[in-house]
Amino acid sequence: MGFLLETWRKLRREKKASPEQGPLIHVLTAVLEAQREDPHSVEANLSRLQSADLVGFSISACSLLLSMEETNAWRALYRQTTDQRTWPRVLSIPAALTLPMAADLADATRRDGQLPATDLFAVADELWHAPGTAADKRIQRILSIVRSVWGDERAMPWLLARMESDPEPSRRSKAALLLNRTFQKPEVVKRQMLDPDARVRANAIEGMIGCDSPEAIEVYRSVLDDPAPRVVCNALVGLYEHDAQFALDKLQGLCSHSSEEFRASTAWAIGEIGNDAARPWLTRLAQDESPMVRKIAVKSLLRLRQRQSGAA
Repeated sequence: MGFLLETWRKLRREKKASPEQGPLIHVLTAVLEAQREDPHSVEANLSRLQSADLVGFSISACSLLLSMEETNAWRALYRQTTDQRTWPRVLSIPAALTLPMAADLADATRRDGQLPATDLFAVADELWHAPGTAADKRIQRILSIVRSVWGDERAMPWLLARMESDPEPSRRSKAALLLNRTFQKPEVVKRQMLDPDARVRANAIEGMIGCDSPEAIEVYRSVLDDPAPRVVCNALVGLYEHDAQFALDKLQGLCSHSSEEFRASTAWAIGEIGNDAARPWLTRLAQDESPMVRKIAVKSLLRLRQRQSGAA
């Protein structure tokens, strides 16, 4: 028995549901009801519907595959939906399958030997540029599917290459955060410190927070002179677990920085660290001349208070 078919059956037994029913749910239901009388016309009609609107067909087909009993009609729909020529595209549609379902089904397809690397990466590349869905959700979906099928050693270089060649800074920055939260490789973060966009550099450091290897500590320290406030403050949050006093001393100095962006980022970082010794600094920042700084400082003060209440 194929791994893909068994995975679909498992999803049905667990009563999983598609994110949406799709625009063709009633049309497909009517077509499948004709299975007993004329099975050949059912397959032809399914093929025509899929060719006319692959996305709409896929959303509705996945919904029915997860909710119908396994009959001849179900099997006909399964064959059409998982056809090797279009199945990789189906996996990429967020409205058809949730991210965990897509990852499980992609892995099952690989185990069946029906998901060539060229198909997978072509779909991932298309999804990277797809309009409509938020970039971070698209990139998370790509990352999850590629990791599930090919493992981290192959997924990370592909995503890194795709990110570094993308001319759009907002996509690069979102990819930097997801990539480094997932893999936390200091050598990768170090490469991203060469990116001209401050958002990419800041997100790369933020994604590595929690990694306290000697290599990570070296990267944190190496960016403390970066001109971007978020880069510096993210690095100090990362350094805090390794050298709390050093990080606190640096943050205290930044509270008086001439740039409101630096003071605002500092207020955020103090809230992230959660050390009550910094409360007086936040109290002063809550009275800053900049509305942006005041707003963030007040939020951080509230976070300190909540943590203190939770610890009591």
